[in-house]
Amino acid sequence: MRIISVMKKLSVFKYDSEDNVVKALYKIGLIIFVPLVILFFFLRTDTAVDYLLNGGYYCTFKSAPGLNCPGCGGTRASFYLARLDIVNSFKMNATVLVSVILYLFFMIKETLHRVFGLKGVKEWQVYVLIAIFVATVVTRWIVCNFVFVLKCRRN
Repeated sequence: MRIISVMKKLSVFKYDSEDNVVKALYKIGLIIFVPLVILFFFLRTDTAVDYLLNGGYYCTFKSAPGLNCPGCGGTRASFYLARLDIVNSFKMNATVLVSVILYLFFMIKETLHRVFGLKGVKEWQVYVLIAIFVATVVTRWIVCNFVFVLKCRRN
């Protein structure tokens, strides 16, 4: 009986006329959870090692203007994170690690709210999480390309 009530509380398809940003993001988070778990286990395979670390990928953004894109190194960062190598993941692209931490924080807090009635995520907190994510992406992109431009000027 308890399992059924928990499933009802977590229901992705339940329509609520007072649906707000938090509820919508929680539903999206539940929907993408399974693909993220599958990706996590794929990145732990030898096929992923061959593809990612032996040059099996190509970045069109970097080839056109010559600058790093905001997501540059994100796939390799995800690979290292799936292997629980936090340091290399952070070195490749800090945005991936920050995204995972923000996603887990939001999903765990909101799940505890729905299942046990604990305090949930407030709408303003969602905007703070989004601002942290955007600031991380922009900061990393500026710093990464600033270093790249400095290297080009020296040569």
